[in-house]
Amino acid sequence: MTEGNGNAIDFFVDRHLREGRGDRLAFLDPWRRLTYSELAAESARFAAGLRAAGIERERRIALVMLDTVDFPIAFWGALRAGIVPVPINTLLPPEITGYILKDSRAAALFVSAPLLEPLRGAAEAAGVGRVVVGAPDGKRAIFASNWGDAAGPIAAYVAEFRPPA
Repeated sequence: MTEGNGNAIDFFVDRHLREGRGDRLAFLDPWRRLTYSELAAESARFAAGLRAAGIERERRIALVMLDTVDFPIAFWGALRAGIVPVPINTLLPPEITGYILKDSRAAALFVSAPLLEPLRGAAEAAGVGRVVVGAPDGKRAIFASNWGDAAGPIAAYVAEFRPPA
């Protein structure tokens, strides 16, 4: 790490920009592609969103997300902000996921829309107050300040996630 700051994102993402590989493909899903430059920009925006939401350094956020480019944006964005991402296997039963949520004391849950309903009861019981629901195709993410806002069709869109084109 030549110009590193000790944060893992420097080595795994930012180094590629410094070394001239920003236009290289970093991640790909069925709907989108993400270069290292786009990953750096989107993870910085995600980090800023975490700070704006009041999630402080060294807190934890849970990630229950499908294999889309949203996952690396959230994972690396959390690390960029000094927040600990807690990736949770999407195949775990809700009661185990609930245990992990409670044990981690996650300040927020980032979840792919198809996974929300099966996890609702476990996440509520774990006391997770903030929820961000992402569409697998990346068209939007909805921030809900509490579970009431995340009921049924989500009523209030506090923030929209606009992925790279």
